[in-house]
Amino acid sequence: MKFRPGPFNIILLFFTLLAVGCKTNSLPKAADASTLRIFVEARPDAADRTQAIVVFLDPPLKLIVGKEPILDETSVTEAKLLEGDGKFGIQLKFTTHGALVLETTSLSHRGRHLAIYSEYPAGRWIGAPLLRQHTAGGELIFRMDGTREDAERFVKGLNLLATAMQKRGEQY
Repeated sequence: MKFRPGPFNIILLFFTLLAVGCKTNSLPKAADASTLRIFVEARPDAADRTQAIVVFLDPPLKLIVGKEPILDETSVTEAKLLEGDGKFGIQLKFTTHGALVLETTSLSHRGRHLAIYSEYPAGRWIGAPLLRQHTAGGELIFRMDGTREDAERFVKGLNLLATAMQKRGEQY
């Protein structure tokens, strides 16, 4: 029995290119996407589970937060830029899972801050809303540290990622 590798290699190359080509446009480019990590304010501990941060709002806010985020960009379904009285804010809408996490966090950590970190394109702390009341409905509104252009870029990047993940069925 003789085996001819020529036709086999061409068929293998065809299926490899087909598989790679189908997945290349499924997620936005890293330069276009915005990341999101939401942390909860915590008490300092000796077990190295917290970190000290500074959110450069007006005035700057120094916080101690947990090292593990409670939510990230995979839980966001939509982001909006809100404007009024010459100021702007960001409204985030979360998936069912994200809404549940936000609701339980707002109940158990009332009076503490959420610290919001993003990379769009450089990583920095962009907001620290205070949990004043029970947050139901899966929405979070906060004032973002930065310019209006920064906020537009952040919202656009989150929406690109949310749309791509909804198409792929990866949000939970």
